[in-house]
Amino acid sequence: MRFRLRKQLFIKRNKVCDYSLTLALIGLILIVIDSELTANPHTEIIFKDHFVSLMLRSLCALSTVILIGSLVFYHAIEIKIALIDSGADDWRIAFTTERMTKLIIEIAICVICPVPGTGTMRWPFIHADTRRISHADVPIDVLLSVPMFLRLYLLCRFMVLHSKQFQDAATRSIAALNRISMDFRFVIKTMMADHPLRVLVVFTVAFWICMAWIFTQCERSVNLLFFLLLRQLSVIFLNYISTVYYKV
Repeated sequence: MRFRLRKQLFIKRNKVCDYSLTLALIGLILIVIDSELTANPHTEIIFKDHFVSLMLRSLCALSTVILIGSLVFYHAIEIKIALIDSGADDWRIAFTTERMTKLIIEIAICVICPVPGTGTMRWPFIHADTRRISHADVPIDVLLSVPMFLRLYLLCRFMVLHSKQFQDAATRSIAALNRISMDFRFVIKTMMADHPLRVLVVFTVAFWICMAWIFTQCERSVNLLFFLLLRQLSVIFLNYISTVYYKV
């Protein structure tokens, strides 16, 4: 009976992890769409107070609230699994300080999102040619959308829970006997050993696209040369290639 309940909790935990990652990506995609629509000079009819922008940010806030609930539910399932493994009856035994700290950190990361009516703020910047300090009106949505990429830590959890090593009971038993933690570091090392080129290409391209969009948001309000995302992608790619060629 205990093993059956543990297996059901494992399946439920994987589903909750899938829902959490989906909600995190939905909120991130909505904010990216909102930022690109409101910053595009060819769509001047869409401003931050436009109905489309308000709807996108409202949907992002709604997905964030549901995401916070799924995170709490995920840790509740983790506590139930820990109670079954330890044979205890009181949930306070499994709800340790470390687990509570993890929950607080995850909520603090995922709760960050732009909301309707955030406004703008004066942001100082230095001109690249004259070294003169000026100020520009930067939407607060931009400052709140950049930390939303921290939600991608849920992708690491998704990779661990859906890995072949974690789903195999024999592998988990051998790892437990040898005191090996089945965490993301272990999974990524295994993937690097099996498919090194594929892992490097996927992570490099994903990091390149994310950093290019973040850099575009930081420079868009003060530098028209870096207004477009495609131009930023090309600049970062050329700098990366030139740096690698110089080192070689």
